[in-house]
Amino acid sequence: MLATIVVAAAIAVWHYIRVIQQPFQMDYGEGIILNAGERIVQGLKPYPDPNAYPSVLNPYGPIGYYLVAACVRLGGVSFSYPRLLVLGFGLLAVLFLVLLIEHWTASWAVAGAFGLFFLTIRAMLLWFPLLRVDLLAIALSLGGLLVWVRMPRRIWPLAVVLFAAALFVKLTALPAPAACLLSLVAEREWKRAVRFAALLAGLCLAGLAGMQGWTGGHFFFHQFRTHPDAYTLDNLLHQFSRVIPDLVTLFPFVVAFFFVKGKAARPALFYLLCSFGLVLVTGGKAGSSVNHLLEPLAACCIAGALGYQSLSRLAPRPRASAVLACALAAVALYQVVLSGRVPHPDDYTYGGCPALYRSVSLSPVQSILSENVGALVLAGKPVQVAEPFLLAQLVEHGLHPPEALERGIETREFGLIVLDAAPRVMRLNGSERWWPAQVDQLERNYEVAGTFDCKDGNVLLKPRPLEQGNDLPNGETPSIVSGTP
Repeated sequence: MLATIVVAAAIAVWHYIRVIQQPFQMDYGEGIILNAGERIVQGLKPYPDPNAYPSVLNPYGPIGYYLVAACVRLGGVSFSYPRLLVLGFGLLAVLFLVLLIEHWTASWAVAGAFGLFFLTIRAMLLWFPLLRVDLLAIALSLGGLLVWVRMPRRIWPLAVVLFAAALFVKLTALPAPAACLLSLVAEREWKRAVRFAALLAGLCLAGLAGMQGWTGGHFFFHQFRTHPDAYTLDNLLHQFSRVIPDLVTLFPFVVAFFFVKGKAARPALFYLLCSFGLVLVTGGKAGSSVNHLLEPLAACCIAGALGYQSLSRLAPRPRASAVLACALAAVALYQVVLSGRVPHPDDYTYGGCPALYRSVSLSPVQSILSENVGALVLAGKPVQVAEPFLLAQLVEHGLHPPEALERGIETREFGLIVLDAAPRVMRLNGSERWWPAQVDQLERNYEVAGTFDCKDGNVLLKPRPLEQGNDLPNGETPSIVSGTP
């Protein structure tokens, strides 16, 4: 089992290193995060007035953005260095997984197999190479959990500091600290539980107060008010469907884990329950993706390792655990080999990105509205709307005034507009990133200038000729480099 999973993990890492070299935005959120890092380098705050225009909405904590800013200072405005940073934190998370599992199983073979299996999960194959903050938060959370269970009890405050840091990367990094606190409650260590909760709450409240003061009171809105998007069971089930092979393969071991006795494994049990409990709350949101399942899958790897060890110790059926272990290894190898040969249904499409990015870069137009924020950031163009999805959700729920952007479209102030789909398609199928009145405005005032096979940038629009002539507002004339006319 271990040898096969090691081979699969090596193939997965090679896949990640190859994919992160793509010079284009591979996920909707990548350009948005890179834009936040560049703003910091330019001396701008990542959390400006959410009602101001141009619109900037950054829903994650400051630590991830400032780390991306450090990468921009080091290597310039590109995706390569920030993706390498995320890759490094992802591998660190895997190391922490291995060390945690070894602590509970006292077996490096089991720890290596189930820790490295996390690298080969389909969700990881999709998410690991991306410039997103999830792996930073998971690494810090697992680091705090590792300090909590393996280090001397007197340095427990270090674990709390790491948990607080994870929360200031992403607010959903709650399962690990919750698991530690619940373990203390289950063991009736009331004083230690109160100290743990007080220190974590104190650090978080102090950080919140500091950020509120530094941002002029805008930090709270960015963190807690930017996700009014609807929750549906269909979206939750869709996310789970994307990791079915991993969940099915780990399921027998996780079931066996629930029969493991002893309070030493309580943090692992509570970590599993809290991570799945949280994803049931957040995973059904319209803006959620498979990234919400990454930490539950990490918890499954820990629980599965403990369950496997329990099964392997059952003398009457030693072959059953061996068969299950072979199935686990086979799934790991199958998925990483498949990922390099067969495109996934939701795979990134960027065959036409060179033409799109060239169009945006070479155009003399500075006022460009784009769903593909990465194209603007790499071209050095000002970003007019840094988070179209969040902005649309806020407008739909009456939390943001739409007039400024609607007026800009109606008066054709944007020399170019980059969309994932043409306005007529959005009008028929609906859109999560543009509200209906805005889609009508786009169709009325703009026409298709080029089409591309590029994620979040399949259509390039230019203003329709004005009734009094073909001059664009402010005398700008877009330079179009079309992909597929």
